[in-house]
Amino acid sequence: MRYVVLITFYLILTACGGSVLPREAALRAWVNEMESAAEEQNRAAILDKISERYVDARGNSRQDIGEQLRLYFFRQRNLSFVTRIESLKFSDKSAADMRVTLAVAGTNAGLAGFNANGYRINLELEKVDARWLLIGAQWGRLSGRIF
Repeated sequence: MRYVVLITFYLILTACGGSVLPREAALRAWVNEMESAAEEQNRAAILDKISERYVDARGNSRQDIGEQLRLYFFRQRNLSFVTRIESLKFSDKSAADMRVTLAVAGTNAGLAGFNANGYRINLELEKVDARWLLIGAQWGRLSGRIF
């Protein structure tokens, strides 16, 4: 009986949502996977979701981001992330723009031993061979209330 309910629910969602729902679900899963990889300090898993063609607004390449992650993970311990997708827009079947608010907290060897920051991030993603890859980003620190 439970399978019938699940199948019916799936059919309703696909009939109402068309192909938009799977794309949105795939990008939400992409964000969750990036968050998990960052909390695990798994630099390789993060870089696997970034295109070789990546260039951000500050001129950083994929390699530059990899080096920044190496340094950040070296300095921080016990990282925790909270993300909120503020907006998600599809240009076509293989391009998307996403705006994310990110809260980051971690312990470190600094004087206070704890660090927390908030960021607003604009992401540009491209679907290549059924995989969403990050091709560009802009970000800045938030001040005041994050969520």
